[in-house]
Amino acid sequence: MVLRRLCAALAILALTAVSAAGAPGLRTATPADDGAHPGEGDRTEWWFVSATDPERGFSVAAALGSTFPGNPPATVVFLYLPGGAVHTVAAARTLDGPPATDRADVRLGPDRLWSPRPGVTRVRIDMPTGIPLFGGSPGAVSLDLTLRATNPGFTAGPLALPEGQDLSWTVGAPAARVDGVVRVDGRTYRLDGARGYHDHNYGEFDLADDAHGGWDWSAIHLPGGRSLVSGIVRPADPFPRDGVLVLSDADGRLGSARAEDVEIRRARWSRVGLNAYPRSLVLEARLTGGWSATVRYRARRAAPLGFRLDGASALVEVEARTSGVLRRDGRVVSRWSDAPGFYEYESTPVTRQRDAAPGSAAWAGRLSSGAAEVLEGASAAFRGVSAPAGAR
Repeated sequence: MVLRRLCAALAILALTAVSAAGAPGLRTATPADDGAHPGEGDRTEWWFVSATDPERGFSVAAALGSTFPGNPPATVVFLYLPGGAVHTVAAARTLDGPPATDRADVRLGPDRLWSPRPGVTRVRIDMPTGIPLFGGSPGAVSLDLTLRATNPGFTAGPLALPEGQDLSWTVGAPAARVDGVVRVDGRTYRLDGARGYHDHNYGEFDLADDAHGGWDWSAIHLPGGRSLVSGIVRPADPFPRDGVLVLSDADGRLGSARAEDVEIRRARWSRVGLNAYPRSLVLEARLTGGWSATVRYRARRAAPLGFRLDGASALVEVEARTSGVLRRDGRVVSRWSDAPGFYEYESTPVTRQRDAAPGSAAWAGRLSSGAAEVLEGASAAFRGVSAPAGAR
């Protein structure tokens, strides 16, 4: 029972930016938005950071989760190391006092995430004996990072979820510069101006609920100091799909799009562990202010976080590179070919069936339909060739 609850908690906190309200609920974030949001009912809350250094082939992501319905607090770290190694490592924690409500400041045992001043986020994690969930044990892991936001943050929500639940999403740093150190098994990785991101999810909801279904979350570091962040919820019932995509620069939000103005196509399916995920995404979006975006995501490395003991479901955290084009009023503003970022895919029986992932019944049905069409075409051609001359 303890192991099941821990796995569920770790999966919940790793869903790190997966949903937000539609564009009308969008506003500039305040320090208090990044603080804790206690309340009645079954509350869920976590804080997330990522950093990537493409030149060195190193990326890291981490989440500190303080509150989950029926589950313990926990910290999880995703490591993407030079040379190609990928690890997911985690640890159950105790909450050392209530998190601050006027700003970000949460303490989970030896781990802490806090904001010493607006626009700056610090995170320290000390995990000498974490639980290796993927990639084997990386040895002792520690982080000591400072993120300085380069683009202003935003808050979206609350978003109405199934069964009367709601969720809000604060992106404290759509883009940031990251300095500090990550130590893995005695080896030190120093970050000096690496690209970073920070967000925070909270509300009266339980992501272990099967009704949630899946998520479209991504964060991209674009040329010219711009950032493009998407957070769209895809419940098991596909009709209430909602969320937001936000384009920002150092001066603030340039444009935003509601879920209905964002189309995402998935392709090049692969597996990490037992779970299928798309190695290629294409995003098309129409934003306010006359902006539009076309983005192609290419997976580099994937780190899964399983949240069912049968291995059938996992949150897949994907380190990616992107290419694409930004337009305003139909004119090209920016093209790029190798911008770094992350995206997530919640790989469950529901999402794999809905997305016709290889191995799903929907995928098998498409293969059967395709084969039937080929056979019918061949049969018609054969009948045409073999028919008597007078019958043609």
